[in-house]
Amino acid sequence: MDVMTSVMEQGRLVGTNSSRNHKVQAYQKMFCCVTAFLVILLLPYIHIGVIHLKFWVPNKAQVDREHCTCGCFDTVYKGSYEKPGNVRYKHIYFNATHQTFKIWLLTLAFVLVFSECLKHLLSLWLLSRLRWTMLIVFISDIFPHYYSWWSAFNYYNDDFYEQFYHQLFFSTTELLATVVVVYLCDSQVEITASKVLVVVSISCVHLIVGGLDQFVSQVFLDQGKLFQRVRNIGFLIPDFIHIFIPLCNFYRKKDGKECTRFQCFCFVLSIFAGVCIGRFLLT
Repeated sequence: MDVMTSVMEQGRLVGTNSSRNHKVQAYQKMFCCVTAFLVILLLPYIHIGVIHLKFWVPNKAQVDREHCTCGCFDTVYKGSYEKPGNVRYKHIYFNATHQTFKIWLLTLAFVLVFSECLKHLLSLWLLSRLRWTMLIVFISDIFPHYYSWWSAFNYYNDDFYEQFYHQLFFSTTELLATVVVVYLCDSQVEITASKVLVVVSISCVHLIVGGLDQFVSQVFLDQGKLFQRVRNIGFLIPDFIHIFIPLCNFYRKKDGKECTRFQCFCFVLSIFAGVCIGRFLLT
């Protein structure tokens, strides 16, 4: 009887602990989802509702909503309720075009990828596996990625494609670096020379191409507008962070491991190829 009682008590304890673990995991997932949702929700509000509305263009004329009309709205999404012409004021207008679908696809991809990254990082923090130095690198990436999405949004929306492929080069290479950064945010992942050199080489390319393209003239020579200078500094700081922090982490944890000659050759070659593509082929 004593043995059976002991087994039954152990079963109850195991069942209770399992139930508690499931509840903790559910709360953790909910916390990650809600936090990621709030961050994504606040980004466009800070961008348009605060920076643009309050600081950049605070003196724009008010719109007369009672007499406002829009003659270039195709009204397709309104169905049979309205026909093209002088339609009433709408908070959001969008036309049924290929560009609108691309904007939706781009926005959906940005939101989903960013949300998953945030949930992954929050999960690492809850599991005490977050590498804080690499988290700083990831945070510095938020502005460049948000700017990439916003630029592509406007390229499609305005049918302005003069700088589209040039910006696409920066966006895709930045995305590749961010994939490695998010991977290295896990403290259980080893920081190796190959991973670090991917991030550092991309940042070096961005610094060189950006410097030859706009940074020197708009910032140092003071030929750019205020928003252009702020934008370029906003790109410069993350690139330096992407070089400094990963290299510091590597040399602090290398344990006698050095970069091989082949890795150094690939590093130099990737910078040379990146500068050629970004500076000479896409401009």
